[in-house]
Amino acid sequence: ITHVTFTSLSSALISGSSSPKVYHVSPDYLSWNDALTYCRTHHKDLALIESAGENTAAANVSDGDKWIGLFRSTGKWSDNRAVAYTAWYHELSGKKTYHEPCVHLYGSIWRTSSCGIRKAVCYSGEDLVFVAYK
Repeated sequence: ITHVTFTSLSSALISGSSSPKVYHVSPDYLSWNDALTYCRTHHKDLALIESAGENTAAANVSDGDKWIGLFRSTGKWSDNRAVAYTAWYHELSGKKTYHEPCVHLYGSIWRTSSCGIRKAVCYSGEDLVFVAYK
């Protein structure tokens, strides 16, 4: 079970079986590259969405279209992780519209577009990873 707690109008906390992610919206409209820099400077990274609950939390952090950390040409998240969960527009509508390089949330669905100016969804918090060396 995933729980979403809205901590303010500009951030949302999502928790489940791992450490919580907190989603934040940028105060300004930015290009995708500037959004990446902003999120990495002020939080952890552009939103990395791994479940329907996280998608809802990222979508509800503010109104309007928002950048997320997926870059279509690589097919990976901005931190180079593989994509496991998706919410593409064409999956819901049957229309193939993923020909542009950058990915944004349009409501709670993912769409591609040129990498122009939008607000960004950043996240902080991270799953805990333990590494043992022998």
